[in-house]
Amino acid sequence: MKRAIQEAKLASKRGDYAIGACMVKNGKVIASSGNRGKTKDDSTRHPELELIQYVVGMHSGPYIEDCILYTTHEPCPMCSGACVWSNIGGVVYGNSISDFKTHTNIENRLKWRVIDIPCRKVLANTDTVVVGPYMQEECNKLFDVV
Repeated sequence: MKRAIQEAKLASKRGDYAIGACMVKNGKVIASSGNRGKTKDDSTRHPELELIQYVVGMHSGPYIEDCILYTTHEPCPMCSGACVWSNIGGVVYGNSISDFKTHTNIENRLKWRVIDIPCRKVLANTDTVVVGPYMQEECNKLFDVV
């Protein structure tokens, strides 16, 4: 998770949302990324989705059941869906959808948008292990890095 937090801080320095993620296989980080939605002018450039696409490309097939995704923020339904389709082994997230809702500024609705569907609900009928919130305090500090 510390690597994901570093990626989130780098994303913020680039002018993006402070969200980071990394992919772990056999206890080693094999890829990491920070959010690129603002800097690439593409709202689908979430680090979780980019990592899944990258790591699937590294494998000989579409499934990455031997990998664990660590992400500073609970995956949105889009990223959770990608976890389903890639048959990822596990997801560990830092802060929760509830944290997003707490840190959303009503007057500036675009600061932190949220779809109130927890990743556990999207991943409910899969073998994917979901752990979180993990290192929640550290990840919640990223809301202020924006």
